[in-house]
Amino acid sequence: MYETKATGTTQADVYNNAVQPGNFTQQPVSNVGKKKDKKKIILAVLAVVLVIVIASAFKPAKNYENSNSLVANTTWIAGDGSEVIFTDERIDWYQNPDDHTDNYYSGEYEVYRGEEAVEYVTKELSEYYVTKDEVEELFDRSDLYDESNFVVFDIRYDKMVVSGEERDIEKPLVPWFGFVLEDDTYLDVANMNTSTYYAFTKQ
Repeated sequence: MYETKATGTTQADVYNNAVQPGNFTQQPVSNVGKKKDKKKIILAVLAVVLVIVIASAFKPAKNYENSNSLVANTTWIAGDGSEVIFTDERIDWYQNPDDHTDNYYSGEYEVYRGEEAVEYVTKELSEYYVTKDEVEELFDRSDLYDESNFVVFDIRYDKMVVSGEERDIEKPLVPWFGFVLEDDTYLDVANMNTSTYYAFTKQ
């Protein structure tokens, strides 16, 4: 919460003095000019407030710079032997690297790294309640971890095939967050929906 220096007049006082019904009661004839001036001031203040509110409502969203080049057009093997293939904008995760026709997920992805990743996970993925303090705690867990190699994968699956049948996807948004290590050849990330950790090695 922000505090402002006390001036002896609170915002509530200003508001009450400006819009109390008593201020608009019949005034003596000698005060008509003053009443008009007061109304002009009030209308001017309300106009400024309205402009500020409208400007805030239409403030453009932050454009996060993605780092898809980190994994674009590469193949990775997970610790369980499954295979992940990234194109420029899509991810395909196959249970069996030798069979790309069955048991897989497919969807679009975006990668954020460093400061962009911290901002993205704490603001754009705010429904997961990850705070900046918690991210800082991750950095403190190991000398290998810091902001520069912190990554967030925003994955939105649109296709799932299991045992030869295409299935509905209950939670299409599956973000991962974690770290890219060993000269960008090793991913240590967690599925934010299931809290399951995965290790991927670049091929």
